[in-house]
Amino acid sequence: MSPMIPVDPNQLPVEFEVIPEDSTVHGLIREFKVADKTDKGGNNYGVLTWEVVIPSEFEGRQLTDNYVGFQGVVDITMTDAQRRRAMERGIRFNQICACIKLSPDTVPCNPMTEDEIDEVNQFLNDQFVGQEGDFIVSVDTYKGRKNNKIKMYLLP
Repeated sequence: MSPMIPVDPNQLPVEFEVIPEDSTVHGLIREFKVADKTDKGGNNYGVLTWEVVIPSEFEGRQLTDNYVGFQGVVDITMTDAQRRRAMERGIRFNQICACIKLSPDTVPCNPMTEDEIDEVNQFLNDQFVGQEGDFIVSVDTYKGRKNNKIKMYLLP
């Protein structure tokens, strides 16, 4: 049997059907790792891939959260404002933890060395991959094509 099937080229989809705006989605974390590059300030950040479980019509669809910031190092010499800004860099990460009901004893922080990135990647893989949570999606248009983004993580 041939692996090729006859098709009408005019009937082939050329875009994904997007999940409707403001839909609540239940997903499973498939991957979470430190991005290969740093942001403009030299800080590392995480890239998270979710697989949709519910709604069933979009089951298996993957959504990526491309920029999950990690908090900065906090020390006693910082002013209250500096301490607050350093900790606020990790809000998205903390929202994800709350969304999946994870209460880690430690969290990744910036700056990171190459050896520390390996340690953080192992932590992210061990603690997050396979966890489930709920979030709301938005619809974005990039270069004329619609796609979904994670708008907000739902906290318990």
